[in-house]
Amino acid sequence: MAVATRTILMWFAFAGVLELKGEPPIKYKRRVCLWILLFGLTEYATDTMSCFWIGDVIYNPYFWLDSIVSILFVLMPLSLRKAVRQ
Repeated sequence: MAVATRTILMWFAFAGVLELKGEPPIKYKRRVCLWILLFGLTEYATDTMSCFWIGDVIYNPYFWLDSIVSILFVLMPLSLRKAVRQ
């Protein structure tokens, strides 16, 4: 269920990136779509990395990609605040 929801969310985010071009209010909405798309892609990458790796060690790519996802999750509201304010 989560993968299907993520796929739909990424589909709409990709459409938003392609459609939203122009002045600053639209530019901020496009930035939110880019963050969502990047977040979804890194989630797919962590899922793919975790199924082929055995063991919980620091050089496991899952841990590095999961830290990127965590940073994106923290930065997403900053971009969202600008989009909602405009």
